[in-house]
Amino acid sequence: MNKRNHVSLLILNWKRPENLTEIITAQADFDCIGEILIFNNNKDNRFEYAHPKVKILNASVDFGLRSRWVLGALARNKHLVFQDDDILLPENVFEEFIKELSLDGERAYSLHGRNPDANGGYSTTEVKHEAEIVLTRAACIDRSVIPLIFYQENRLRRAGFALPALNGEDIFLSYCLTGYFGKKHKILDLPFTELPTPHAISRKPSHTEERTKIIQKCKQLFFQAEQSLKK
Repeated sequence: MNKRNHVSLLILNWKRPENLTEIITAQADFDCIGEILIFNNNKDNRFEYAHPKVKILNASVDFGLRSRWVLGALARNKHLVFQDDDILLPENVFEEFIKELSLDGERAYSLHGRNPDANGGYSTTEVKHEAEIVLTRAACIDRSVIPLIFYQENRLRRAGFALPALNGEDIFLSYCLTGYFGKKHKILDLPFTELPTPHAISRKPSHTEERTKIIQKCKQLFFQAEQSLKK
């Protein structure tokens, strides 16, 4: 495969090192994966894996989910794939991500999509084809949008709202791109394997309430001021 069509696979780790080892063992030798960048946010458990494609950042503090964007800034390939450590992906998923992103880099692509409910709240109903929100457990974006993400993140903070450290970065990403490019995101119907999910963030009692608030804040910021952002 032409190196221009390689992906940078970006994975966060906290307390699922066994899953992470299984993922790397299964996927590291895919031809379409050029590198695997891992951000280990667990200071108490250093993660190591010897493979020429694998690059690991072992942090001394938990930087939260926004460390995805840090990995994106460090990646060397155009196609950035976010993968959570609770899902195993076959090679054709990465090949399809590359194909779709090569056609349109102004939206995100994912295996999982969501739309707000009728009241504008967060819904867990699975969406196919196009969605307002992509879940980053298996998603792809163009590396060129990383500076936009950092810029919009600062705008959100200046507007008086900071994302929770462990929630909503997928919602932020989705509305950040849609607010700027005016496109919903594409959900691909592709196979995957579920891995064990101890310590799942989604089990927190306030999870859905937090996500509803993030949707409302992102829509308020990005859609009310989208024209001014392009000037």
